[in-house]
Amino acid sequence: MPKEGIAMKSSKSNESARSQSSPWSNRNYRVWFAADTSLLIGVTIGAFAFSLLGYTVSHDVAIAGFAATAYSLVRGGATLIGGMIIDRFDRRKLMIVGGLASFVVLAGMIGAWTTGLMTVPVLFVFAALRGLTSGLFSGVTDTVLPQIVSGGQLTQAYAANETRDAVANMLSSPLSGWLYAFGPDIPFMVSAVMYAVMVACAPFIKADLRPEAGRADDDRTEEEKAQAASHADKSLTAALRWYIQWPAATVLMLLVVLVNFSLNLGSTVALLHQQAISTPAWTIGMISTFNGMGMLIGSLFTEPLTKRFRGGRVVQIGLAPAPVAFVGMTLTDNPWIIAVCCGVGSLLLIPCNAVLGAYTELIMPNDMRGRINAVSDLFAMVFGSLAAAVSGVLLKGLGYTLAMGIATALVALTLAMTICSKAISGIPFRGEFDAIRPFPLR
Repeated sequence: MPKEGIAMKSSKSNESARSQSSPWSNRNYRVWFAADTSLLIGVTIGAFAFSLLGYTVSHDVAIAGFAATAYSLVRGGATLIGGMIIDRFDRRKLMIVGGLASFVVLAGMIGAWTTGLMTVPVLFVFAALRGLTSGLFSGVTDTVLPQIVSGGQLTQAYAANETRDAVANMLSSPLSGWLYAFGPDIPFMVSAVMYAVMVACAPFIKADLRPEAGRADDDRTEEEKAQAASHADKSLTAALRWYIQWPAATVLMLLVVLVNFSLNLGSTVALLHQQAISTPAWTIGMISTFNGMGMLIGSLFTEPLTKRFRGGRVVQIGLAPAPVAFVGMTLTDNPWIIAVCCGVGSLLLIPCNAVLGAYTELIMPNDMRGRINAVSDLFAMVFGSLAAAVSGVLLKGLGYTLAMGIATALVALTLAMTICSKAISGIPFRGEFDAIRPFPLR
């Protein structure tokens, strides 16, 4: 790793032991996991139901699409503002305020539907309000995680989160659709209850969640924390300057963006092509199911891989199956072979994401984590949206084989990037994560 890449203290035996212990032994983490899982269920069920509500209200696919776009645009802008808010106020209180705000918006939607007031203009108002609350507060729970568990435990915590997310992505849409069949207001009621659960959990997290408090292992005095907070730059541009000052952090962000873009590009090309050749919808759905199953199976490899290999090597191993799987998808349009390939390609993504997520959070200053994550999330949202559009253009203009070939080349490029970049290959063993210190804003 280059000189600016990592700052570490000398390892201590107690740090090493703590890094190998399970985060589930930490009561604060168990409460946090319950709160974050409630948030995830509330968001996913509500998001799918809202996409259905757009057409139910308007009976026009274009208007339904514009409502989803309005939500995304407002959320993107609010994310940057939310990053600044997260770095200025106690994050426990923000979890409560954010949950209550989302609960109120959902209650308003339920009231508008049940009283017959849900018209197209009202739909767009709620699209904007949902985008605003989501952008302002959805990043709070992720931001506080390093304040709850120690550095070495973060990898295991991120692996647990990724596994849970994979299950939620497999089940949330079918569950939301099933609830929607009983009435459009039902999934929003469930979503509102989940936000209420998150609000109820937040006060039971006893860790210090102030921005100036630092990470879980921060041993500074209150006076030192207050002095550091008084000199901190609270502007949004500070996050951009941080990325400029630390090229290693920029490489990490670009890697995550490029991985997500290339994987989304390839999978969307495959799904769109299956629709074009009139593959039954239930068969197309199996492609996503195999993808989720691959991730769940691969989660079992997180512990042995992170114990045996350096973090950088785990990232490389985690991405290695993806280009192989994409080559297989390029050679056929058989939906079942493509489903198996998707499962293989996603097999080791959870260990890869766990290392990248934990390491990236540890190099961020705690009082800047909200803004830094907001900038990276905005890039991810923009390029994630582009992946869908680009896949359609490539498929229409070049055909399936060439479009998948381009996606395969991009995935191979990301793997080559992890091998050539010192910022990636220099990520240390999980047992050394407690000794990583944040890159300061100079």
